[in-house]
Amino acid sequence: MRKILLSAAALAMVVSSSAAFAATMAKPAPALTDTGAITAIDKASVTLADAKVFKASKTVLGKWKVGDNVVVTYKVKGTDNDATKIAAAPKA
Repeated sequence: MRKILLSAAALAMVVSSSAAFAATMAKPAPALTDTGAITAIDKASVTLADAKVFKASKTVLGKWKVGDNVVVTYKVKGTDNDATKIAAAPKA
């Protein structure tokens, strides 16, 4: 009987420590967004009216042109704002 109790106690400790570890693991930073009119665009970046510059791939830059109102979804990597998505801004 004593072996069973010790085994159960050991199992409970392992399970609770695993759960505690999982709860403290770092979660990825949420994506950020910025909305505004495009004031400049080139093959590797887009600039909005608030003067924020976003690095972007050709796929993300797509069909956008200067003057378009957009929502840029991005992540901060070091000192760069890397755009992951550009979508049309909702009409007001």
